[in-house]
Amino acid sequence: MIIVNITPTALDDDGSQYQEVVINKPYHHGDLRAALLAAAADLLDREGAEGVSLRAVARAVGVSQTAPYNHFDSKEALLVALAAEGFSALRRSQQQALATLAAGSNALEALGSNYVSFATEKPQRYRLMFGLGLKDRSMLAAVAKVKRASFEPLHTVLRARSVNLDPATLDAEAVAAWAFVHGLASLVIDGSLRDDAAAGATSLRVRRAIATFAQNLG
Repeated sequence: MIIVNITPTALDDDGSQYQEVVINKPYHHGDLRAALLAAAADLLDREGAEGVSLRAVARAVGVSQTAPYNHFDSKEALLVALAAEGFSALRRSQQQALATLAAGSNALEALGSNYVSFATEKPQRYRLMFGLGLKDRSMLAAVAKVKRASFEPLHTVLRARSVNLDPATLDAEAVAAWAFVHGLASLVIDGSLRDDAAAGATSLRVRRAIATFAQNLG
């Protein structure tokens, strides 16, 4: 059965007033949390963090307005969960870049190009991963573990370059590499670095910059 509800004027997550017609359809998903996250990710891509709300994701999934609160106690909690998923996706993407590396290719360059591609493919997700759009950035502490795990492929490559690398030097090189590609990605996303590549790809200019950095690291 399909139920049509007209809600009274009330306040949304951000304090704005709303009045809407909601068509409640039977829920067929096996995992409501995953469905809510998928809907939130779609909203994030299209409208940025400001366009994400618990009410909007409930409407997109077709569940009651209160259903999302069984999994997320606030919009901020939902955004933090999206950030965590972003870092998990980054780790998988980096691992895939190494798994498909052609013989004779530079692994550090491959990771750098993959990182920039990942960031520019979904810039709103990338920004959120580093706190943009969160009112309380301290909540990102909840994703610290998965964030660290996303850099394991980089640490693996750096250790392979020099088996005798001491932990302090390894950390310094990892931070330098991360800062470099993070800066490149941000420049491309913000339009400060002209890039004619399609979204999710890296231009020759960016790849050359990454190659130069990789050759001079260490």
